[in-house]
Amino acid sequence: EAGARQVERSMSSLAERNNVTFNYNVKAHWQPIESQRMQLWASRFGKAEEFMDALGKRHFENAQSASDRATILEVCAEVDGLDPAAADAFLETDELHDEVWSSYGDTIRKMGIHSIPLFIFNAHPEGGVFRKRVGRTTIHNGSGSPEEFLALFEKMWAEQKMSEQHQEL
Repeated sequence: EAGARQVERSMSSLAERNNVTFNYNVKAHWQPIESQRMQLWASRFGKAEEFMDALGKRHFENAQSASDRATILEVCAEVDGLDPAAADAFLETDELHDEVWSSYGDTIRKMGIHSIPLFIFNAHPEGGVFRKRVGRTTIHNGSGSPEEFLALFEKMWAEQKMSEQHQEL
C-alpha cells in the first residue's frame, strides 16, 4: 500500500509539471474491454488518438471511469466525427471483442512485459508500437522514480528537437 502511494505521488509530481492533475479515486478495470473496443472503432474514423486523449482526461483528471459505458459515450459525443448513437450500437455487439483479448496476449509476449505498469513512449506524432511504428520507441518500467521519468522525457524531448532540426536542413 505504501509503495503504491509513493508511485501515485511520483506520477502526480511529473504530471503537475505538465499541467495535468491525476485523480486516483476512480474505478478502474484491469481489462477495460469496452474502452479498447471503442478505441479500435474510433480508429476507423481516424479519431482513436482524440478519443483516447479525451477518455484519459476524464478518467485521470475528472475521476470518470474509462470503464463506464456512460463515460465512453460522453467522450464520443465530444470528439468531432464520432457518433455516440452509432458507438452505443457498436458496443451492444461483440465486434472486436476477440481482437482486443488477443491483443492483450500478443502485446505482452511481443513487448516482453513482465511487470505492470510498463510505459511505452514515442515522441513522433505517428510513432509507437500501436501506430505506424515510426520514430524511436522507449520502454520504461512504471516503478521508476520521478527523476528517472524526468530524465527519460528530457532525453526524448532533446532527440525529437534534434530530429526536427535535421529535417529542416
